[in-house]
Amino acid sequence: MNERKRSSRGMGRFWVAAAAVGGAVVAFLADPARGRARRQAAMERLRTGVDAVADRTQQWQRAIVARTSRGTPKMTSLTSGPSDGGSSGDGPQASATSQPTRSTSEPNRPES
Repeated sequence: MNERKRSSRGMGRFWVAAAAVGGAVVAFLADPARGRARRQAAMERLRTGVDAVADRTQQWQRAIVARTSRGTPKMTSLTSGPSDGGSSGDGPQASATSQPTRSTSEPNRPES
């Protein structure tokens, strides 16, 4: 219970400090003599920051599109279905003429 009191007391101090900072910002921007110029400067800085983030996002998007659309795709389908994207539902099927694969670790022996 003592820990609970200690943590709630710390949170109370946090909110008092947050309110003090918020009040100072409001008083700074609402000053009748220089408040309008300060507000305009703050809005201009905010717009510049948002524009910079948008530019960086577009650069990342262009880089990702360029990187992913180069050449042939690296991943191919593992199923042998129709090429129109539909699925036959059966998964990969072996042809009737295919032979089982041999392990390379076994010596070559003639089949009897």
